[in-house]
Amino acid sequence: GASLVALEGPLTRVQARCAAVIVAAVFYASVTWLRANEWSDPLRLARSEAMKRPDSSAAQFDYAQALLLTSIRTHESAPANAALQVLDRARHLRGASTHFEQSMITLLGESGYAAPPDVWASLIDKLKRSAPDTNAIHAFARLNHCFMANQCKPSDLPHLRAAYDAALSHMPTSEGLLSVHAEYAWHVENDRARAEQDFREALRQHPNDIAAQQNLIIVLIHEGKKDEAETMIEAIEARNRFGMLDGFIKPMRAALDSVMHETPAQTPVPQ
Repeated sequence: GASLVALEGPLTRVQARCAAVIVAAVFYASVTWLRANEWSDPLRLARSEAMKRPDSSAAQFDYAQALLLTSIRTHESAPANAALQVLDRARHLRGASTHFEQSMITLLGESGYAAPPDVWASLIDKLKRSAPDTNAIHAFARLNHCFMANQCKPSDLPHLRAAYDAALSHMPTSEGLLSVHAEYAWHVENDRARAEQDFREALRQHPNDIAAQQNLIIVLIHEGKKDEAETMIEAIEARNRFGMLDGFIKPMRAALDSVMHETPAQTPVPQ
């Protein structure tokens, strides 16, 4: 009897430790299962992260993108409508980029609707307050394509002009912004003179940028400025070591030759 009494305390402690280990194992196994379950479904994971971080613009944008991808995959409109609601709610969050408004505008345009004026106003206000960053430049590129594809409404063009005016009001103007504005001027406004001006300024800022050179050469060919285009192509050919620039030179040379000899060929357009 005395020996059992003496052992009771240690046994109880061992049992308590075992119980604690089992509880911890069950807890961590449950957490691991829940996390694995979240990771197995991108939409479920994005929704979970958005719920955990309601004030994170990045988490909310990822959730909206996951909803859009789900809509594309399933051909259902409900996830796209939910994405619009998420974007509309989160575009006012601290640090929310212009991608929120741009995504709403292009999504509505693809569906045949014009964006509400306050969405454009929010986009323009952000561009007025801060110089456009890489996100804003990407947003402009997507807006350009929306209008080029005739998905965004022509009646919304004044809003896009105002957005560009706000972005270009910050000095100095980046090469990326100049390039997307040149694309807009050429393809959307049919203002070739302004596109040439933008590409010249972009090239002035980055003299060795081969894409900027290519775009300006295309503009010069379209504008009939063949001598200047020839000079620029020759300059690129002079530094074409081991044929590394053939992919840029050949289309430009072919386009210029077709214009010089008045042979039928499709002259490329600036990108």
